[in-house]
Amino acid sequence: MFHNCLVMYRFSSKRFSRILLYWGLILLLLLYFNLFFKYDIKPPFVEPPLPKKLFYVPQNIVLKIPKVINNTRISTQPVLWDTKGAFKYDTVAVIIKGLDTVGIDAFLYGGSALGAHRNHGWFNWDKDCDLAVMSTDITLIESVLTSVKVKCHQHPDGFGYHCNIPGIKQREPYIDLWLYNDKPGNMVQCVGIRNQCMQWCKKFKKEICSLMPKNWFYPPMFVPYGPYLMATPRIPFLNMLYSNNWNVSCKGWDRGNENCTKSMATEMFVESTTDKNGNVLKIAKINNKIHHIFIVKDEVYNLL
Repeated sequence: MFHNCLVMYRFSSKRFSRILLYWGLILLLLLYFNLFFKYDIKPPFVEPPLPKKLFYVPQNIVLKIPKVINNTRISTQPVLWDTKGAFKYDTVAVIIKGLDTVGIDAFLYGGSALGAHRNHGWFNWDKDCDLAVMSTDITLIESVLTSVKVKCHQHPDGFGYHCNIPGIKQREPYIDLWLYNDKPGNMVQCVGIRNQCMQWCKKFKKEICSLMPKNWFYPPMFVPYGPYLMATPRIPFLNMLYSNNWNVSCKGWDRGNENCTKSMATEMFVESTTDKNGNVLKIAKINNKIHHIFIVKDEVYNLL
């Protein structure tokens, strides 16, 4: 009996020891995991405050937004000096007038500026009229084009708009609008739609995207272009794009590949001279016959 009790006691002691051991291990594991999660899990991220000096503005300075009041703008609206009748000129004038009504300046540009100074019009190998539009507000520009009922679309090369001339069924002539913006240093530059003018310049003529002095365009200088006087950039613009020989080199796409004398029998060309009083005379001739004469004083053209 005693022996049996002793055996049972030993068995119970061993079993109790094992139970204690198991519970001790469980407690140790619980303690380990408790410490692990307590110290390993990162607290929620709280962004530290920015240093005050980064946004420091002296309290005694009042920041003001100036009102833009343009009382000095000179309209670029074309002036009719001869009888209407050439529909392509009228369409150009309608576009410029429409832009002018919303305060957007537009100038003859590229080969059209060349045609104004050298030919007083659209020479027959020029397939289009180019206009420099001094805005990149495409919403406003497109509203104007819609209101004047000229069908235009954004040009795939990004410089601006390609416009069809109403009543002309063939592809040419047409009108292209090049979108310009002011740049620092009193300069202007072709920007295009969403800054894509450079896309065209890289393909065809890098000079188009050059920074240009604003005084090449302003104040507007009105030069005969067909039956209208239209705002046109000054001679340095032509020298930059077409070299100093722009008035004697004709044909070709860019800087001319033949002497203009070959075209004088059929095309109008302008001869520049001075009268006895020192006034500049611009004499337009076709085949050596005078078509019209303008006297120019202080860059203002007046018909004689």
